[in-house]
Amino acid sequence: MSRTNRILFSARTALGYTPHHEENGNFVKANGTTVKLCDCLRISCPGCHVPCRQCGSRMCGPACQKGRDFVPLVVGCKCDPTPPIYHPFLEKEEKCDCPCHSSDL
Repeated sequence: MSRTNRILFSARTALGYTPHHEENGNFVKANGTTVKLCDCLRISCPGCHVPCRQCGSRMCGPACQKGRDFVPLVVGCKCDPTPPIYHPFLEKEEKCDCPCHSSDL
């Protein structure tokens, strides 16, 4: 499964704050400050994705970050051999939508 397919997206509102990216593609934190963050969720990553079709940035995953109203909460799954990477500026989300955790199995 590719890195892009493992990213779980969610737009959630808590206390009037919806995690999003502003018009330049920077992540807007709850306190209003912005930070450049790759969709792999590693703070020190300079950009590890293929160049974005819209803006050319290597920070964008499957969707361009410029003006995006959703963010990846976690990359990976607890069932992967490598541990999941959670969004460093948001509350840790334990929910997993991986098919291996489906009640149908």
